[in-house]
Amino acid sequence: MKCSTGCSSGVRAGCTSYCRTLRVLARELRQAQAPSLADLPAQEEKGRQALLSSLAMHAARAFADPRSEIAKDRWDLTVLGHHGWLAFTGISQQWLRESVKAWAAHDLPRRRGKQAGARLHEIVGAMIRLSATLRAGREDRGEDPAALGRAGIEAFLHRMAFLAADGQMSAYSRVKTCQDAGRVLKGVRSLGMARPGGPAAGLADDFTLIAGDVPAKADPGEPGRDVPDEIMRQLCGRLRELEEAVSSRETRSRSS
Repeated sequence: MKCSTGCSSGVRAGCTSYCRTLRVLARELRQAQAPSLADLPAQEEKGRQALLSSLAMHAARAFADPRSEIAKDRWDLTVLGHHGWLAFTGISQQWLRESVKAWAAHDLPRRRGKQAGARLHEIVGAMIRLSATLRAGREDRGEDPAALGRAGIEAFLHRMAFLAADGQMSAYSRVKTCQDAGRVLKGVRSLGMARPGGPAAGLADDFTLIAGDVPAKADPGEPGRDVPDEIMRQLCGRLRELEEAVSSRETRSRSS
Protein backbone atom coordinates (compact mmCIF):
# COMPACT_ATOMS: atom_id res chain seq x y z
CA MET A 1 0.00 0.00 0.00
CA LYS A 2 1.32 3.43 -0.95
CA CYS A 3 0.43 6.97 0.04
CA SER A 4 -0.24 9.80 -2.41
CA THR A 5 3.45 10.77 -2.36
CA GLY A 6 4.50 7.37 -3.61
CA CYS A 7 5.90 6.14 -0.29
CA SER A 8 4.76 2.84 1.15
CA SER A 9 2.66 3.02 4.28
CA GLY A 10 5.45 1.31 6.26
CA VAL A 11 8.01 3.91 5.23
CA ARG A 12 5.57 6.73 5.93
CA ALA A 13 4.83 5.33 9.39
CA GLY A 14 8.56 5.07 10.12
CA CYS A 15 9.15 8.68 9.10
CA THR A 16 6.22 9.85 11.23
CA SER A 17 7.54 7.94 14.24
CA TYR A 18 11.05 9.34 13.73
CA CYS A 19 9.79 12.93 13.54
CA ARG A 20 7.60 12.45 16.60
CA THR A 21 10.56 11.13 18.60
CA LEU A 22 12.71 14.02 17.38
CA ARG A 23 10.10 16.56 18.53
CA VAL A 24 9.89 14.92 21.96
CA LEU A 25 13.67 15.05 22.38
CA ALA A 26 13.76 18.71 21.32
CA ARG A 27 11.02 19.55 23.85
CA GLU A 28 12.87 17.71 26.63
CA LEU A 29 16.10 19.57 25.80
CA ARG A 30 14.28 22.91 26.07
CA GLN A 31 12.58 21.96 29.32
CA ALA A 32 15.79 20.67 30.89
CA GLN A 33 17.77 23.67 29.62
CA ALA A 34 20.48 21.15 28.76
CA PRO A 35 23.61 22.85 27.36
CA SER A 36 24.30 19.85 25.11
CA LEU A 37 22.82 16.56 23.95
CA ALA A 38 25.19 14.71 26.26
CA ASP A 39 23.54 16.37 29.28
CA LEU A 40 20.11 14.94 28.52
CA PRO A 41 19.32 11.96 30.79
CA ALA A 42 19.62 8.53 29.21
CA GLN A 43 16.50 7.45 27.37
CA GLU A 44 14.67 4.31 28.43
CA GLU A 45 13.40 3.49 24.95
CA LYS A 46 16.06 1.96 22.71
CA GLY A 47 14.89 3.88 19.65
CA ARG A 48 15.04 7.22 21.42
CA GLN A 49 18.45 6.48 22.93
CA ALA A 50 19.80 5.42 19.53
CA LEU A 51 18.50 8.65 17.98
CA LEU A 52 20.02 10.74 20.78
CA SER A 53 23.39 8.99 20.38
CA SER A 54 23.28 9.49 16.60
CA LEU A 55 22.48 13.19 16.95
CA ALA A 56 25.27 13.65 19.48
CA MET A 57 27.76 11.92 17.18
CA HIS A 58 26.82 14.04 14.15
CA ALA A 59 26.87 17.24 16.22
CA ALA A 60 30.33 16.38 17.52
CA ARG A 61 31.57 15.73 13.99
CA ALA A 62 30.13 19.03 12.78
CA PHE A 63 32.31 20.97 15.23
CA ALA A 64 35.35 18.68 15.08
CA ASP A 65 38.56 19.28 13.18
CA PRO A 66 41.62 17.06 12.61
CA ARG A 67 43.84 18.94 15.06
CA SER A 68 41.43 18.55 17.95
CA GLU A 69 40.66 14.94 17.01
CA ILE A 70 44.25 13.69 17.05
CA ALA A 71 44.69 15.17 20.53
CA LYS A 72 42.16 12.62 21.84
CA ASP A 73 42.93 9.07 22.93
CA ARG A 74 40.12 7.71 20.75
CA TRP A 75 39.83 9.00 17.19
CA ASP A 76 36.72 9.23 15.05
CA LEU A 77 38.40 8.44 11.74
CA THR A 78 35.53 10.04 9.83
CA VAL A 79 36.90 13.42 10.92
CA LEU A 80 40.25 12.38 9.42
CA GLY A 81 38.82 11.22 6.10
CA HIS A 82 38.54 7.49 6.80
CA HIS A 83 36.12 5.02 8.36
CA GLY A 84 35.69 3.69 11.87
CA TRP A 85 37.41 4.46 15.16
CA LEU A 86 40.96 4.13 16.42
CA ALA A 87 41.62 3.82 20.16
CA PHE A 88 44.96 4.28 21.92
CA THR A 89 43.58 3.75 25.42
CA GLY A 90 45.15 0.29 25.68
CA ILE A 91 48.62 1.89 25.77
CA SER A 92 49.11 2.72 29.46
CA GLN A 93 52.44 4.60 29.30
CA GLN A 94 51.75 8.23 28.44
CA TRP A 95 55.00 8.73 26.53
CA LEU A 96 54.34 5.64 24.40
CA ARG A 97 50.69 6.51 23.82
CA GLU A 98 51.55 10.05 22.69
CA SER A 99 54.36 8.75 20.51
CA VAL A 100 52.11 6.21 18.79
CA LYS A 101 49.42 8.86 18.29
CA ALA A 102 51.96 11.20 16.68
CA TRP A 103 53.19 8.39 14.44
CA ALA A 104 49.62 7.46 13.45
CA ALA A 105 48.77 11.10 12.69
CA HIS A 106 51.77 11.18 10.34
CA ASP A 107 50.96 7.80 8.75
CA LEU A 108 47.16 8.05 8.29
CA PRO A 109 47.07 10.70 5.48
CA ARG A 110 49.37 8.46 3.43
CA ARG A 111 46.93 5.55 3.44
CA ARG A 112 44.23 4.88 0.87
CA GLY A 113 41.14 2.74 0.73
CA LYS A 114 38.45 1.67 3.15
CA GLN A 115 40.81 -0.61 5.08
CA ALA A 116 43.18 2.13 6.19
CA GLY A 117 41.62 2.32 9.64
CA ALA A 118 41.63 -1.46 10.03
CA ARG A 119 45.33 -1.67 9.22
CA LEU A 120 46.19 1.07 11.70
CA HIS A 121 44.11 -0.76 14.28
CA GLU A 122 46.38 -3.78 13.83
CA ILE A 123 49.51 -1.67 14.21
CA VAL A 124 48.22 0.04 17.34
CA GLY A 125 47.36 -3.44 18.63
CA ALA A 126 51.04 -4.39 18.34
CA MET A 127 51.99 -1.37 20.43
CA ILE A 128 49.34 -2.30 23.00
CA ARG A 129 51.09 -5.67 23.33
CA LEU A 130 54.42 -3.92 23.78
CA SER A 131 52.87 -1.65 26.40
CA ALA A 132 51.47 -4.64 28.28
CA THR A 133 54.88 -6.34 28.30
CA LEU A 134 56.57 -3.24 29.74
CA ARG A 135 53.82 -2.75 32.30
CA ALA A 136 54.01 -6.34 33.56
CA GLY A 137 57.77 -6.83 33.53
CA ARG A 138 59.19 -3.65 35.04
CA GLU A 139 58.97 -1.97 38.43
CA ASP A 140 58.47 1.40 36.76
CA ARG A 141 55.81 -0.19 34.51
CA GLY A 142 57.64 1.26 31.50
CA GLU A 143 56.68 4.83 32.34
CA ASP A 144 60.20 6.25 31.91
CA PRO A 145 61.45 6.00 28.31
CA ALA A 146 65.00 6.94 29.36
CA ALA A 147 65.19 3.82 31.55
CA LEU A 148 64.35 1.43 28.73
CA GLY A 149 66.85 -0.55 26.69
CA ARG A 150 67.47 -3.81 24.92
CA ALA A 151 66.11 -5.83 27.85
CA GLY A 152 62.64 -4.42 27.22
CA ILE A 153 62.73 -5.53 23.59
CA GLU A 154 63.96 -8.99 24.57
CA ALA A 155 61.08 -9.31 27.04
CA PHE A 156 58.63 -8.34 24.31
CA LEU A 157 60.07 -10.88 21.85
CA HIS A 158 59.99 -13.65 24.46
CA ARG A 159 56.39 -12.80 25.29
CA MET A 160 55.30 -12.99 21.64
CA ALA A 161 57.13 -16.32 21.25
CA PHE A 162 55.34 -17.69 24.31
CA LEU A 163 51.91 -16.57 23.10
CA ALA A 164 52.49 -18.22 19.72
CA ALA A 165 53.78 -21.45 21.27
CA ASP A 166 50.84 -21.52 23.70
CA GLY A 167 48.33 -21.13 20.88
CA GLN A 168 47.14 -17.71 22.04
CA MET A 169 48.23 -16.14 18.75
CA SER A 170 49.16 -17.55 15.37
CA ALA A 171 52.69 -17.68 14.04
CA TYR A 172 51.61 -15.24 11.35
CA SER A 173 50.26 -12.79 13.96
CA ARG A 174 53.50 -13.08 15.89
CA VAL A 175 55.49 -12.05 12.83
CA LYS A 176 53.13 -9.17 11.98
CA THR A 177 53.12 -7.92 15.58
CA CYS A 178 56.92 -7.83 15.71
CA GLN A 179 57.12 -6.16 12.29
CA ASP A 180 54.57 -3.51 13.23
CA ALA A 181 56.19 -2.74 16.58
CA GLY A 182 59.56 -2.36 14.91
CA ARG A 183 58.08 -0.10 12.26
CA VAL A 184 56.52 2.26 14.82
CA LEU A 185 59.63 2.41 17.02
CA LYS A 186 61.69 3.28 13.96
CA GLY A 187 59.15 5.97 13.04
CA VAL A 188 59.21 7.40 16.55
CA ARG A 189 62.90 8.15 16.12
CA SER A 190 62.74 9.31 12.52
CA LEU A 191 60.01 11.80 13.43
CA GLY A 192 62.18 13.23 16.24
CA MET A 193 60.02 12.12 19.15
CA ALA A 194 63.02 10.73 21.05
CA ARG A 195 64.76 14.11 21.03
CA PRO A 196 64.72 16.45 24.06
CA GLY A 197 61.25 17.87 24.43
CA GLY A 198 59.60 15.01 22.54
CA PRO A 199 57.18 12.54 24.15
CA ALA A 200 59.82 9.78 24.00
CA ALA A 201 62.74 12.01 25.06
CA GLY A 202 65.72 9.99 26.24
CA LEU A 203 64.62 6.72 24.64
CA ALA A 204 67.76 4.62 24.16
CA ASP A 205 68.88 3.68 20.66
CA ASP A 206 68.81 -0.02 21.52
CA PHE A 207 65.10 0.04 22.38
CA THR A 208 64.22 -1.06 18.88
CA LEU A 209 63.93 -4.23 16.82
CA ILE A 210 67.02 -5.13 14.81
CA ALA A 211 67.76 -7.61 12.05
CA GLY A 212 67.01 -11.11 13.27
CA ASP A 213 64.49 -10.05 15.91
CA VAL A 214 61.50 -10.62 13.66
CA PRO A 215 60.79 -14.35 13.17
CA ALA A 216 60.90 -15.86 9.71
CA LYS A 217 57.85 -15.05 7.63
CA ALA A 218 54.97 -17.34 8.48
CA ASP A 219 52.16 -18.69 6.32
CA PRO A 220 49.21 -16.26 6.63
CA GLY A 221 46.87 -19.22 6.75
CA GLU A 222 45.10 -18.81 3.43
CA PRO A 223 41.92 -20.85 2.90
CA GLY A 224 42.57 -24.31 1.45
CA ARG A 225 42.33 -24.72 -2.28
CA ASP A 226 40.71 -28.16 -2.16
CA VAL A 227 37.50 -28.49 -4.13
CA PRO A 228 34.54 -28.22 -1.70
CA ASP A 229 32.93 -31.51 -0.69
CA GLU A 230 29.60 -30.66 -2.32
CA ILE A 231 31.27 -30.00 -5.68
CA MET A 232 33.27 -33.23 -5.38
CA ARG A 233 30.07 -35.21 -4.79
CA GLN A 234 28.50 -33.72 -7.91
CA LEU A 235 31.60 -34.46 -10.00
CA CYS A 236 31.82 -38.05 -8.79
CA GLY A 237 28.16 -38.55 -9.57
CA ARG A 238 28.68 -37.49 -13.18
CA LEU A 239 32.03 -39.10 -13.98
CA ARG A 240 30.55 -41.19 -16.81
CA GLU A 241 29.05 -38.11 -18.46
CA LEU A 242 32.36 -36.29 -18.18
CA GLU A 243 34.24 -39.23 -19.62
CA GLU A 244 31.89 -39.44 -22.60
CA ALA A 245 32.08 -35.68 -23.16
CA VAL A 246 35.85 -35.74 -23.65
CA SER A 247 36.12 -39.33 -24.96
CA SER A 248 38.90 -40.00 -22.48
CA ARG A 249 39.47 -41.65 -19.11
CA GLU A 250 41.94 -38.93 -18.21
CA THR A 251 39.23 -36.68 -16.82
CA ARG A 252 37.96 -39.51 -14.62
CA SER A 253 41.44 -40.20 -13.26
CA ARG A 254 41.99 -36.57 -12.36
CA SER A 255 38.62 -36.29 -10.67
CA SER A 256 39.07 -39.39 -8.53
